[in-house]
Amino acid sequence: MPATNAAGDPLRRYEIPAVEHLAQIRRCRELAKGEEAAIGVVGAYHSHPRSAPEPSPTDLEQAFEEFLYVIAGPVDAVAPADIRAYRLRNGRFQAAELIVVEPPEGAPPRATGR
Repeated sequence: MPATNAAGDPLRRYEIPAVEHLAQIRRCRELAKGEEAAIGVVGAYHSHPRSAPEPSPTDLEQAFEEFLYVIAGPVDAVAPADIRAYRLRNGRFQAAELIVVEPPEGAPPRATGR
C-alpha cells in the first residue's frame, strides 16, 4: 500500500507516518478475520532514485529485525527496474529472494519474499 512521505527532506529520506503504519496493521487484522492464513504488515518498500537498490546507512539506522525491506533502484527507459529485498539479521542486512507470483485473472501482480 502506498504511504505518505513525512520526512523533513522528502528528496533524501522516506518516512512513513506512524498513524499510517498503524492503520495498515488494523486493516490487516480486519482482513484476517475469518481467514485461515495470517495477514499482516511484513515489510516496506522505497526507492533510491539516484543510487543502487542497496541499503544505505540511513536504512540500517532505521531498520529492525524480521521486517522485509524492498528497495527499487533508478529507472531508465531501456533497462528493467532493479528491485531487491533485504532482511536485517544480527545487525546486518542480508539479501532476500523476491519471487513474483502470477495473480489470478484480473488481479494485480504481487511478490513474496523469503
